[in-house]
Amino acid sequence: MKKELIRGFTLIELIMVTIILGILAAVSIPRYMSTVEKAEKTSEDAVISAIISGLEIYATEKLIDSGRRYWPSNPFDALAKKPSGYDTNNNGNADSDNEWTFNTSTKRITHMRQDGSKYYWPYDAGNNAESSGSNNNCWSGDFTNHEELMAALEDGFVEATRSANSESQCLDGETFFWCQQPGSSTDNYDYCGNNGYCPVNDVNGAACCYCGGCLVTVCPEQNGESQGIGSNSNSVGSGIGSRTAF
Repeated sequence: MKKELIRGFTLIELIMVTIILGILAAVSIPRYMSTVEKAEKTSEDAVISAIISGLEIYATEKLIDSGRRYWPSNPFDALAKKPSGYDTNNNGNADSDNEWTFNTSTKRITHMRQDGSKYYWPYDAGNNAESSGSNNNCWSGDFTNHEELMAALEDGFVEATRSANSESQCLDGETFFWCQQPGSSTDNYDYCGNNGYCPVNDVNGAACCYCGGCLVTVCPEQNGESQGIGSNSNSVGSGIGSRTAF
């Protein structure tokens, strides 16, 4: 009876297999790393895009509420839902896997990837963000009170943007105001002559032809610039910059 010989791999065969595996690894590992990097970038881009959209919604809501577009000091505050990994307790740079932070000192959005690499995006909220100045809430007074309104105009809390004879002529974020003679519940067209009663005198430069106007709530002058609606109604900054590696 003839015995069968059990043969193993020869040294040359083992070397060839090792070489083939090495070639496959040399090709596949960089591709894998590239795929992971692309996935990280895509995820980061999605978060940044969500923040940008959130900032526009935030600014629009503020324009309706106060007549002035501005962004929050922390861009993540514009998001209804924060990204996974956002750390509310860390106001420095991200330092753990998949962590998102906003560095309040450098004004940067930061993110740490799974491989330990870190990236940041500069954020410019503008000069008139919520935290600037001491009058964050601007003005919330009674426009029907003449003395209170005149004081608000003088202090820069209220601006007249246009003359108007009906509320329909006012834009979003503007409040229609109609002057009345003291002690009278009826409109008095003749009362707003040169006595400064009609706030739209500031717009016309002279006595208004009627006692109606559109007003906006503003902050007092800060840094030498009016915070009114007109040309300064848009108080947002340059927004979010490009991704940069630490």
